[in-house]
Amino acid sequence: MKTLLSIGTPALVMVALSFWLWGTLRQEHEVLLTRRADVAVAAHEANPLAAVPSSTTSDRMTAILAEIQVEEAALAGLQRQTNDLAARMPSTGEDEVIVSFGRIEDMGRETGAALHGLLRQNQQGQQDDPEQMQNAILQWMRMKGRVPEIRDFEKNPAEIARFQSRALQEALGLPAATEAAVQPVIRDTFAKMAAQGLTAGQKPETETEGWTEQRSQALQQLMLKLRPHVPDSDSPAAPQALTIVLNLGAGLETTQHIHGPQQATLTIGVKWPKVPW
Repeated sequence: MKTLLSIGTPALVMVALSFWLWGTLRQEHEVLLTRRADVAVAAHEANPLAAVPSSTTSDRMTAILAEIQVEEAALAGLQRQTNDLAARMPSTGEDEVIVSFGRIEDMGRETGAALHGLLRQNQQGQQDDPEQMQNAILQWMRMKGRVPEIRDFEKNPAEIARFQSRALQEALGLPAATEAAVQPVIRDTFAKMAAQGLTAGQKPETETEGWTEQRSQALQQLMLKLRPHVPDSDSPAAPQALTIVLNLGAGLETTQHIHGPQQATLTIGVKWPKVPW
């Protein structure tokens, strides 16, 4: 299980850092107490009949006690600072300071569910409904915000396979057995793509046309392997879902079409690769 977490405010970072420092100092304090006890035990074992420890032992005990006092003072001061910072932190209801994408499977399921809704809207001709259109744009923006994380999944074939198989399952209504069957197919394909330098994070900064063509061909081969597992693969929804899910790590593309002084359309999506059937 992999959890993705981004921390959103400096104050939260300071609280987390304070707790970490406090914990570190606490561990050092425990070590010093153990050392003091060890010195006392060693001195007693060396001379069980001695009522008063030797000068060497006494000096060591004094030094350790001084260190303990310094550590305790530092712990008390840091604890006060940590409590003060924590008291001034806003609650999540007042200000969202932590954003968690959850597990990879959760991201895949949510992405697939959003895609399913968008494809259904397109099929039912709801593009002209302002409320539906606004909801569609928000869904796309949410998906676009996750692209950097999805791109990172491609570094690990198992992770991108878990994400994509779950997204396809949700977008196309695939049964659990089918999701389990397509996952290793996706994993093996992305392992080969990584070796060929075709994952999203390996895109060159210049001369990208050749890279795009090679990646497109690799994903088209993957589509052909997945086609037997996809019901109604000739329907409009299936090719669109495959194109978007399999290539989402490479990013979403935005195109604006101006039709007149007061009319324009905004197209957001994944335009390649073309489905090879």
